[in-house]
Amino acid sequence: MMVASVSLWITELVPPKSRGWLVDMVAISTVLGFVIASWVGYGFFFYHGNGNEWRPPLCKDPLIL
Repeated sequence: MMVASVSLWITELVPPKSRGWLVDMVAISTVLGFVIASWVGYGFFFYHGNGNEWRPPLCKDPLIL
């Protein structure tokens, strides 16, 4: 829902000269974010810790790992 509403909001408010570029950037950024999140999840699938494998991808500081 957020992807559709942001794209619609951009098409309503941005001048026509840069409208298409910004809508494309929203779509590309969304897809890139999903790809990165998927690879991080796949990488930590093989991380064998103490049962808390879901915590490192959510960690803000890499030194906490």
